Amino acid sequence: MSFFVGNAKLKNGTVDNTVIGGTTAAAGTFTELTADTSLSVTDINATGALTIDSNDTIGIGVDDVDKNINIGTDGIRTITIGSTTENTTLALNTHTVDMIADDNSAAAILLRTNGGDASTIKIHADEGIAQTSIDLVSDKGGI
Repeated sequence: MSFFVGNAKLKNGTVDNTVIGGTTAAAGTFTELTADTSLSVTDINATGALTIDSNDTIGIGVDDVDKNINIGTDGIRTITIGSTTENTTLALNTHTVDMIADDNSAAAILLRTNGGDASTIKIHADEGIAQTSIDLVSDKGGI
């Protein structure tokens, strides 16, 4: 595996053909790795927090190949998107969005607002003209 950081090429335990770790090539351990142009890696493992910052768009899975993006496949995960001081838009640019919960619990899928007395939840269909443009269905219970 090799990748470039700026003009430096990291490959098989070397940086620009200079061995990392003495005279025998060894895996490099870095406290901080900064790339000015691009950074391409196959696998990133972090024992602590992993922060990815950019002054431009951060792309994950932006090629034209159909594949899954897994976030926390074991254990409970909290995914925080946005800021506590600014509005956040979660744009899912796809044909359909399925939210599926396989948990047999009272609030398997929960939409909640916690912003104060004036908070509301709005479900909006932009262009649907059918009677079921917004369709709430419960197979066995009430609505």
